[in-house]
Amino acid sequence: VKNPVTGTDASKTKAWSLPISYKTGPHHVGMYYAKAGDDTVTAGDNRAKAVGVGYTYALSKRTSLSLAYNKMDNASPNAAGVGGSSYEMGANGGLADGAVGFTALVGEDVSSITIGLHHSF
Repeated sequence: VKNPVTGTDASKTKAWSLPISYKTGPHHVGMYYAKAGDDTVTAGDNRAKAVGVGYTYALSKRTSLSLAYNKMDNASPNAAGVGGSSYEMGANGGLADGAVGFTALVGEDVSSITIGLHHSF
């Protein structure tokens, strides 16, 4: 990420994720593993890794129930949270970002449980 004022790197890290999902009938199960390396621009150890699992049951063509669990491990002094990462099964069959989230304290490992009822109008 470039600083818009100075044009220098404000943050530089490599990250990757591996999402897996399987759907059969009304059941949809998914999981992911994600890892972010150390930021080469900022001081300190900024590594983090996350894992999540989720299940969705289709009640009808437009209504479903879902349950998801996420856990993020931060290296100190990293403070990444699960903001925007309450994973649930997306309409395209993959994992989709939710709207719930928060930021962790420095070096704190965080986890979340999400229960949802989805209806498409």
